[in-house]
Amino acid sequence: MHRHLANALQQATRGQPVEGAALQPGDLVYFYSPVSHIGIYIGVARWSMPPPSESR
Repeated sequence: MHRHLANALQQATRGQPVEGAALQPGDLVYFYSPVSHIGIYIGVARWSMPPPSESR
């Protein structure tokens, strides 16, 4: 991994949390506790995310 790239947990601590109703297309959505996966909100209560790394 490039030294400037952060993992999901590191990225989640840098942004501003928003309520689900305030999400806008393009916002990053973080999953699990502790955070370990990121998706991109695409609108209308939908998001896109890659498959887990084990399935690639």
